Amino acid sequence: MKRLLLSILLCGTVTATQTFGRSIGVNFVSDRRAESALGAAEEAGFVAQVNWNNSIPITADNAGTGNAASGDISMIATPTEGVLVDDTGAATDVYISWESSNTYSQDTGTAPATPDQKLMDGYLDAALLTGDVAYPTEIYLDSIPYELYDLIIYVGSDGNDRVGKTTLDYDPATDIFYMTASNWISGAFSGAFVRAVGTTQETANAAHYSIYKNLTASSVVIENTRVTNNVGLHGIQIVEILDNDNDGMLDSWELKNGLDPSNPADANQDADNDGLTNLQEFNLNYDPNNPDMDDDGLLDGREVELGSDPYVQDTDRDGLLDGEEDAMGLDPTTQDSDGDGYTEPFEIANGSDPTNVNSVPEGLDAAISVNFIGGRSNIVDEIETGVDGGIVTGVAGVEERPNWNNVASVGVVEGGPTALVDDSGADSGATIEWSGVPNTWSITTQTPPDGNSKLMNGYLDTLDDSTTTAMVSNVSFDLYDVIVYFERDNTNSLGRYTVNDRVHHTLVPDPVWPVTGGNGVFMEANLPNEIGNYTVFSNMTGDDITILAFPLTHRAPLNGIQIIDAPDTDGDGISDRLELKYGLNPNDASDAAGDLDSDGLTNLQEAQLGLLLDVADWDQDGLLDGDEVAFGSDPWTPDADGDGLLDGDEFAVGSDPRNQDTDGDGYTDDYEFMVKTDPTDVNITPAGIVGMIGINLIAGHNGDPDGDGVEQPVPGGSVTGIAGYMQQANWNNVADVGVPAGGPVALIDDTGVASGASVTWSGSPNTWSITTGAPADQHGQLMNGYLDTNNTSTTTVVVENVSFPTYNVIVYMDGDGTNNIGSYTVNGVNKMIRDQNNNWPVTAGGRTYRLSEGTSDAGNYAIWEGVTGATLTITATPAEGGTRAPMNGIQIFEPLPTSGEAPVITGIAKASATELTITFASVAGASYTLQAADNPAGPFTDLQTGVAATGDSTAVTVGVAEAAKFFRLVLE
Repeated sequence: MKRLLLSILLCGTVTATQTFGRSIGVNFVSDRRAESALGAAEEAGFVAQVNWNNSIPITADNAGTGNAASGDISMIATPTEGVLVDDTGAATDVYISWESSNTYSQDTGTAPATPDQKLMDGYLDAALLTGDVAYPTEIYLDSIPYELYDLIIYVGSDGNDRVGKTTLDYDPATDIFYMTASNWISGAFSGAFVRAVGTTQETANAAHYSIYKNLTASSVVIENTRVTNNVGLHGIQIVEILDNDNDGMLDSWELKNGLDPSNPADANQDADNDGLTNLQEFNLNYDPNNPDMDDDGLLDGREVELGSDPYVQDTDRDGLLDGEEDAMGLDPTTQDSDGDGYTEPFEIANGSDPTNVNSVPEGLDAAISVNFIGGRSNIVDEIETGVDGGIVTGVAGVEERPNWNNVASVGVVEGGPTALVDDSGADSGATIEWSGVPNTWSITTQTPPDGNSKLMNGYLDTLDDSTTTAMVSNVSFDLYDVIVYFERDNTNSLGRYTVNDRVHHTLVPDPVWPVTGGNGVFMEANLPNEIGNYTVFSNMTGDDITILAFPLTHRAPLNGIQIIDAPDTDGDGISDRLELKYGLNPNDASDAAGDLDSDGLTNLQEAQLGLLLDVADWDQDGLLDGDEVAFGSDPWTPDADGDGLLDGDEFAVGSDPRNQDTDGDGYTDDYEFMVKTDPTDVNITPAGIVGMIGINLIAGHNGDPDGDGVEQPVPGGSVTGIAGYMQQANWNNVADVGVPAGGPVALIDDTGVASGASVTWSGSPNTWSITTGAPADQHGQLMNGYLDTNNTSTTTVVVENVSFPTYNVIVYMDGDGTNNIGSYTVNGVNKMIRDQNNNWPVTAGGRTYRLSEGTSDAGNYAIWEGVTGATLTITATPAEGGTRAPMNGIQIFEPLPTSGEAPVITGIAKASATELTITFASVAGASYTLQAADNPAGPFTDLQTGVAATGDSTAVTVGVAEAAKFFRLVLE
């Protein structure tokens, strides 16, 4: 609903009449991170203040006006409920209400460390809703008490470089455009607030707030609107203007910084002799008492003159301090001062002059460079067009070279063979093909300013379960390095990149590449799970190269590749490049037989395998690389069999790091470790958690599995063996294909005995499954079929007569799509879950349970702990634009006891003239140590170890000579 246009004063000279300058701040808190509410004594904001007003943690459940995250002053929680206070804590009459489609926050994996980070965490989200409608966030303020004030609007998003705009009273003349830069986890927000000054989309700058100055209206309407992607509004401040000496500096700021608020002459003074007047420092939000705020060797005044950042030591992020660059005659705001395409550090390292455009590096190793242009659609004036990610026309890459091959324009998801030129522009004889790509994408649809930004903007995208393949044929180099570049429009993606069977697991960096701003930084990632935007496969051989990109979590972008000739002067099989990197002699072949890291492999063997010559345990799994090669496990993967145990840990206890179930008893090694049974002995199996109940929702849908052209109902799968994250036998198989509602059905527990509980299910419009193919194992039987939802329906499963006083619940969720967000509730406790990025490998087999703890952490199961009540009610509803909320299965069980826990002794009795019997509460399958001491304070010594529990009560016998002792039992 739109409000009447309100009259405001945007510019002009007005004299304030107030005696005291006050401010009112509002911090919008998202339910994703309630702890981002500011404490009353915490100082935050561009105009620093305490006593911020915090909203309640806003969720869709707070809807009051038909929009998911809307509210009003009644949703102000602190410092005073339902009231806006000023910076002194005094109540005001200001009224606030807001309309917004969603709330969000920065990534929940990293907690805010400062008050300013709390302020720039949660936000009202201006999202794109159904029908591609850009829905702005609107805030309504009334009864503002100040005759003259500034209005500050804090803007941003969890993604950087998104363009948005703020507007007052629906008047386009008040539009202020900005690019989001509030993601403090990524480093985009360092604590220095930057003002938005864009007047158009094209002039939007990376900023944290917009400000409307010298306002007089008692009521005002604020809009925050997405332009290129979702943007957020973190908070607002109403700041009373008070400048008693009319020198342009707020009295509060003057007092804070040791200036005189009654002396207008100090505005033109320079307290720290940095070349800036005090008034300039006030307007720039600098420290007037520190001449070099970032300690980079450059005075703040000189930084302003050059355009570098006084808060950042290395403005252009090229590895040279701003002061060093200025001393060398270089420009600290750009990585390429002379404009020849080569960065200054690269020119210095390769002997050319970074101040002379005619001096460029010479004698570089030959290279073949490929840029996957990529790109995506963009909507301008309601017209959708495809926008290329960027065509590299000059020098780019960490190995800086010209003459890039630009392939795979926007929407071209497969192609080739395409002939490739080398860095001289000559035909290399090689060709490239690419396939398996569901779509192309880019970080932004705006124009990248330099070659590296063009390279890192567009990419071949993957869905959550697809594999991108790029094949280069007829490479003429004898020995070469392959550099793979990866970057995307979001963060926290773990990709598996393979080049001719060598594997690197790498994390896309945070922040994303600053495409529109330029001056990005290449970060190498070679070790498992290392953060970076490129990885190097060294010392490669062969005429053909196959590059695979597979997402382990969410996406595995492929932006470009470089193939760099790697000569081997001494002919020892190790390239000169590699020898120089590790301090070896490229003119001495004998060092190939050395073992730089003492891992049992020679330098040559490591080079040939693609391992790091100076890291003894490349995958950090506790096994030396040489031992892994000798044993036959995988030196690139810390958990070769994917059972959740490091290879080194398995090797130490005798289990097989190449086999999830070493003894073949149906229970995986990691589960046997967890419940303390022997994973190497087939005759010793877990007793399970007494009374555990497993419910498999069979489900399924029509298909033609026998290929006869006739469709028939195909069940998703019945679990007849051991399955589940908490592995158990005797699953209850209910909800067959085409039976979306049913029950009550009596349930057995994991021992096969009647549990006394029963289950009913309803609300699902149909059953479905990931595939109609036959599941390869019991885990696939569990995870294939599910109760389905449509866009708005809610699936409900009710279990009656649960016998446990307190219990844990696991809900399994995985559908045939990906990236669906569902709202799952267990006895009233809600979790917003994004289902697994890669669909369960039903027909291929393999156990890949992934815990999901929120929408930013996709998985296929979630756990609710400490549930109570004889009736268990579980619901699943699509949320946040998701179309499905699958439910595949459920487990209900008492919590496992913690190792070291002291069980309760329930009885001590004389069994005979020579023996005592001690009875204690136990958990079946667990093992205990009986200890004794002469007094309750100890010390305790072991009497018996390995006491196996026989059920929920266990008895152990000791000699009567111990009768005068104090006893205790400890879980082993």
